[in-house]
Parts: sequence; C-alpha cells; structure tokens
Amino acid sequence: MTERVRTKMSWWKKLLIIMISAILASFMVEGILQFFEAGKSQMSQVISLQDIQVKNGDKMENLYVMKDHGEIKIDVSGMYVNKFQYYYASEKNFQAEIIVETSNLYGDWEKQKIQDPCRSNLNNSFVNIKNNVKSITLRMPEGVTVGDFTVNNAKDSNGYRILYICVFVGVFLFFLLFKKEIGKRVELGFLLISMTIGMLFIALQPPQFTSWDEHIHFYHVFDFFEGKHVEWNQAEYYAYINPESKEKVAFTSKEEKALQIQYFNEHTQDSGYSYEKSSFTVSQLGYLHMAIVVAAGNFIGLPFYVVYLLGKAANLLLYCILMFFAIKSIPIAKHLLAALALMPAPMVLATAYSYDVVLIGFLSLGMALLVREFYYPDKKISRAMLVCIPFFFLYGSCPKAIYIPLVLSAVFLPQKKFKSKRQCWIWKTVIILTCILLMLTFLVPTAGNTMASDVRGGDTDVGRQLQMILGHPWAYIQILFENIKNTFNSYMMGIESISTMAYEGIFEFYMVVTALVLGVACTEPRKVMSRTTKRSMNIFKVSMLPLAAGVLVLIWTAMYLAFTEVGEVVIKGVQGRYYIPLLLPLLMIFYTDKIHTKWKEENYNFVMFMIVLLIWHLALYSRFLIPYCS
Repeated sequence: MTERVRTKMSWWKKLLIIMISAILASFMVEGILQFFEAGKSQMSQVISLQDIQVKNGDKMENLYVMKDHGEIKIDVSGMYVNKFQYYYASEKNFQAEIIVETSNLYGDWEKQKIQDPCRSNLNNSFVNIKNNVKSITLRMPEGVTVGDFTVNNAKDSNGYRILYICVFVGVFLFFLLFKKEIGKRVELGFLLISMTIGMLFIALQPPQFTSWDEHIHFYHVFDFFEGKHVEWNQAEYYAYINPESKEKVAFTSKEEKALQIQYFNEHTQDSGYSYEKSSFTVSQLGYLHMAIVVAAGNFIGLPFYVVYLLGKAANLLLYCILMFFAIKSIPIAKHLLAALALMPAPMVLATAYSYDVVLIGFLSLGMALLVREFYYPDKKISRAMLVCIPFFFLYGSCPKAIYIPLVLSAVFLPQKKFKSKRQCWIWKTVIILTCILLMLTFLVPTAGNTMASDVRGGDTDVGRQLQMILGHPWAYIQILFENIKNTFNSYMMGIESISTMAYEGIFEFYMVVTALVLGVACTEPRKVMSRTTKRSMNIFKVSMLPLAAGVLVLIWTAMYLAFTEVGEVVIKGVQGRYYIPLLLPLLMIFYTDKIHTKWKEENYNFVMFMIVLLIWHLALYSRFLIPYCS
C-alpha cells in the first residue's frame, strides 16, 4: 500500500470519527437538557377562565376583544412556565406588551417586561419564559381579539439545538485532528468555518430580513430575470413589505418561526402583487449569482422558503469561494485576511441578500492577486493575471463604483513585470480607462442631477447639495474631515465595521474582535522578504494609501449628496461596513517582516481559529439560537 493511499485512508478515518463524535455529542447534550427541563415542567394546560381578569375588554366565548388601554391579567400561582401561548386576531401587525412576574435567584418575585411582536398572518404567539411565574399581564392595542391562553410545558426535542452542538463540536474536532494540515494551509481553516458556521447561521436566522436594506436586495434578486411587468406571489410580497428593523424582533420562538415558514410555503402559488420593473443598472450585476439560483428554484417549483434559503446559500458559497482563493493567492497577510473575512459583519452580509459579497469578495481576490504581483517583482505577469486582476476589480466595483480607484495601484507595477514595454503601457492604459468609465456611471448622474436621492435621509436633493459643495468648497472640506475624524476609530478598529451584526446591533464582545484582528496583523508568521521585494512592496503601500484615502472621500461625499439633507454639517448614512474592502490594504501598509511570532504556524492557526469559533458561539447563542430557535 502506497503512502498516498494510507494518507487518504487516514483522512477518511478522521472524518468518520469527527462525524460520529459530533452527532453523538449533540444528541447526548440534548438528552441531558431535556431531562433537566422535564424535571421542572408539567404537562401543558389551558388556563382556566377563573384565573383571568380583564380590564377594558369584551368577552366573546373564550376570547376577548380589547378596548383602549385594555389589559388581561392571568394568575398562574407560581407554577413553572416553559412557554406561554395564546391566540390572537388582528387586521394588521401589532406589538403586545407582556409583563411576567417571575422568581429571581433569591426566590423573590420581580416583574419582567417582554415586547412581543405579533404578525397578523400567524394568529398564535409562543413566548419563552422558562421560569416559575406568579402572574402574566397582557396589554394589547384596541381592536385585537385574544384568548386561548395556554401554559405550554410539553417535552419537545429542539432540532436547532442539536444542529448547533453538532456543528461546533464537529468543527472543533476537525481543527484538533487536522491541526497539521490547517497549519500549512490557512485557507482550509477559513473554508471550514465559513461554510459550516455560515450554513448554521442561515438555519438559525428568523424567516425575515435581518441585514441592512435586505428587503431591497431581495426585491432585485427575485425580479432579476423577469420582464418589464413583474408578478409576485403572496409569499414574496409579504416578505418584501415586512422588513426587519432595529426596533423589533420578528419572532420569539421556534414555534413562531415554524408558523411563518409554513405560511410562506402555503402561499407560494397565491397571487400577491404586480408592478413595473425599473431599468437595469450596473450595480445589479452584484445580484447575478443569487438570481440564477433563485430562478432555477422557481423554475422547478420549489416552495418559497426553500428558494429563499437557496438564494442566501448562493451568496455564502460565492463569498467562501472568492475569499478562499484570495487567502490562498496572497503571499503575505494570509492570517489577517482570513481573520477579517470571518468576523461578524462580513459573515452577516454573506448569509443575507446583499451585493456586498460581490464587492468584498471580488475586490479582496483582486487585491490578493495584485499583492502577489508586487511581492514577486522579478516574475513576469501571466496572461491570465493580465485579464483577471482588472476584471475582479471591475466586477467587484459594479455594485458601488466608488471603489474602482483601488485598481489604479496596478499602474505602479514595474515595467520588468511585462514581456514588453508595449504590453505594459497597453495594460495600464486599459486599467485607467476602465476606472474612468466605471466612475462615470457615478459622476455623470451626479453632475447631470439625475442621481436619485434617498428619501430616508429626509429633505435630500443631489443637485442642490452639489451646488452647496461647489459654492463652499473649503466649508465642505472641513465638514468632510470632521466627519471622517470623528468616526475613524470605530470604523477602522472594528467596532462599527466588522463587529456589527446589522439589525441585531453591535456584537457584545467587540473588543475580542478588535484584539484578534490587530493581534493577527501585528504577530502573524512573516516571510523574510528580499531587498527587491521590500522595494516593490513599499511602492504598493505608498500608492495604496492615497487611493484608499480617495475612496474614503468618495464614500462620504456620495452619502452627503444622496442621503444627507441639504446644508447639514453632519454626514448621514455612512456605515462601518463600507470600510471593509479598505481594511486589508490599509492594515498592510504597516506590514513588516521585522515583527513576527515564534510560534509554530500550526499552533498559531489553531489558536486563531479557536478564537474565531468562540466569537461565533458568543454571537449565535445569545442573538439567534435562544431568541429564535428555542
């Protein structure tokens, strides 16, 4: 038996051990949790009408129609309540206020207020309490019908929890048993975490949009291949008009999540809404990969929610592939790129409907290939790279043209990289022209006052705002500098850029994220660079700094024109995630081979990925598993 065959068999044995161990661990832990929960709870029971007191509500059999300032108080006499369930009926969505009198750690009774969003299409609410309860008070808007109150203590195995444990145990064991292999190839560690945690993240998310402007991106994905006149089914229309926001959480239990999924799948064939599609723009190329998968799912007649998940999975898959090859291709800062790519904000975008994946992924891959060309100044650039580098920057900048100036760093590649002087000047001319043409898609509408203002910013007007800038250039420079300065730390150091989880808010342990990224940037294993390589990399750094600064100016100016009210001195609409494509080149400016760790690379990689795994456990457990899937 050859060494290669023995190695292959060893791989399969390890994979089998990991799979069996992860599955067994997940069912064992779930069994233990079920045992303790069953010890606390009793059988489910409907609350007797004698235990219900109603204020400002009309009784209708076992239901109550609420009036203004209506209130229902339920006495449950200190019994354990796993879930509180009730029926409701309303013509529109509303938010119920539930005050639960629960036992604290000292055994004293204290009141806990729960905001319970209720969807008009569901009619049943399940509220997780998991404590001994003295009383439950409900406050409903006028006109809501409510009743059938139930203490739901039935024993119920949680499939989401089993999946969660299985994934985290499996990933940990994989890193443990394949420590040497991942030590040699950082990109494999990235691929494992991004795919497994990414798919788990998609499974745990509520059946609703939870990322920035996701309903708008969903809208463009689902009508991408439609003609001028678009017919939406009821499920698509309902998803679009009920976007998530910071102020409310769509669902509070796995039962409500299941009801919403059932509603979507049952209304896939129902007619919902029709409209005339807007004209195609270059930015919509960022939806192409998702649109292909969604169109295929609709063509074969899959239920809406399956198609919905496939669209998200397509975005995640593209992100994983692009970042895998970016990490694999870049000769230095591999660990930094892997750490940045696995942080909360990029992964939230990768598991949502968003064209930012195309922006971040293609720009990162283009940047990685460009760094490789600067790193090997004596090696001729291949024909493939002559095509791929400008293409990746071009396609990656289609969603937001203001990032295309980053490609101009390629103009500073030394002439000896090319086969001839003629090839050098033709290629660099093409890059400059490509940059100019794509920038014109942003500049021409702005100059011609045809660029659309974003009404969410208030009294916005691109034309009047541009006149304000041109009429007071020095004042605008001061406004620009002040806004960039005031947000630079939070946007660059990770609090608002890579630590935010969209509408779920800032990741609580954001300091771990910042410490990890900066720690990796300063300590990751370095390669000793030759004198020519150092000189070439210095050219890259010197050229990239003003280009990145120029892109920052364009980002803030674009938001000032389209999203900020005319004459305001505070620029609105800029978010930390807009800095993500700039973090790698900016942090690489400080890259040096004089500072490095003495750790073995396999140990360094193991510790780095374990910290990443810890970050994701802290992010998913409290923000998604507990509120949406328990």
